[in-house]
Amino acid sequence: MDPTVVLDGNGNIKLWYLPGAIDHIYQKDVWDSLNVLRAPLEESLKKSRTHGWRNDQLLFRETADIIGSIDLSPGWYQQGHGPPNFHPEVSRLLKSGWDGNGVRQWVDQMSECHSLLSGMLAVIHPWMYAAGREALICLDLEAK
Repeated sequence: MDPTVVLDGNGNIKLWYLPGAIDHIYQKDVWDSLNVLRAPLEESLKKSRTHGWRNDQLLFRETADIIGSIDLSPGWYQQGHGPPNFHPEVSRLLKSGWDGNGVRQWVDQMSECHSLLSGMLAVIHPWMYAAGREALICLDLEAK
């Protein structure tokens, strides 16, 4: 299939389809990098729906290689704590006391991929790239 752009009725780009933009070998490297997240992903599973539906073990396929759900964010509001009295925080698994869980190793392994995706976003949607970059700069300044 050829590269495709899907537009809405006003001519706004809603989807870019770019087959082959990311090489299959590179895609395999990204998939393989998930192995270092196996422990925190498995820890995330809950056996009871009363502990949160996102991590309910029943919602994952038993045949999947890796199952679970984790949140990795440089800055988000903790549940029930929003502006103006609270500031975004780093998600729990990215905090410095959690170095042994494989998350930092995964972030390091994925830095090249994230740079590539960031560059693609800068070309495809410069406004969104600029807004994201500005948010990260503000988070960095608040942390200092």
